[in-house]
Amino acid sequence: MCYNIYMDNEILIKELKLKLEIVQEDIKKLQQLVKDSLDSINEKQNIAENIIELLKFEGVDISNLSFNSMVSKSIPNIVYEKMTQLMEKKPLHYSDIYKLLVKNGIPVPGKNPEANLLTQISRDERFVRVSPGTYGLADWGLTPVKKVVRKRKRKN
Repeated sequence: MCYNIYMDNEILIKELKLKLEIVQEDIKKLQQLVKDSLDSINEKQNIAENIIELLKFEGVDISNLSFNSMVSKSIPNIVYEKMTQLMEKKPLHYSDIYKLLVKNGIPVPGKNPEANLLTQISRDERFVRVSPGTYGLADWGLTPVKKVVRKRKRKN
């Protein structure tokens, strides 16, 4: 009887591992689809911005054209807007900020979108770094953490 239970457990474990591998592959495929879609959206937004600039250059009044809303705002502006809308005024790690943007269908360009997001918000005075990788809004009266500058030792 114990032998059968052990064999059943082994079979179950093998099946679960196989299912896990399948799910992980599905996740990888979906992540690639999302990345490709975000890249495509970014490319189309850049084209739209270029067309708008050309129309402006030609003296066309574009204020009433419907595609104006399709032009992307800068990432820091979008993050600022989303963070001001948060119910709880607490700092977020940049990976959580990235997830918030993705959840709202907002593409972040670049090969490493999270790193790109971090770079952009870290350079913007409206954001305060309260701990490594964690940012809140300066409007919230947060105290910034000082960056630790490490001196490199020379190798002789």
